[in-house]
Amino acid sequence: MLITVNGVIIDDRGSFQIAKINFTGDGKTSTRNVVSSKKFVYPILSKAQAGETFEKIQKERDALKKVEISPKVRAELLGRMYFEQELLRADQIGIIKKEIISPSHDYNCNGSAWELYNYCNFALKDSHPASYFKQHTELHRFFVNESGLLVDAEMELV
Repeated sequence: MLITVNGVIIDDRGSFQIAKINFTGDGKTSTRNVVSSKKFVYPILSKAQAGETFEKIQKERDALKKVEISPKVRAELLGRMYFEQELLRADQIGIIKKEIISPSHDYNCNGSAWELYNYCNFALKDSHPASYFKQHTELHRFFVNESGLLVDAEMELV
């Protein structure tokens, strides 16, 4: 059986497979094809770990929805993600700016850290498959830590 939790592939046989990943949120589901290569290592979680991880991510999502950010703080965070953390490329900053001006989705939390988080994730969609999981994990860790929660490094990607 193959299941996915927030983009992490879990196989009860303990192996990675080529699969489709379903991202679900706010009643909408989108599917992305995942191409596997033996050169890359992806985290494999047990079913128990997957459930715990999913619940943790849900709590972090709820916390991010409660954090209101001003346009000045938003600009500072984007600058730090680009210059200090190197989480985003220049073209992705442009995508995020377009999303801020004219959002393609309504995240039902205007002016929140969760909204900016989703704009950043939207910009990551064009990332190379080899780096997508690592970028997404680092972006998630950045947002959660900046909102006052601490994320441990147990989900390090190799």
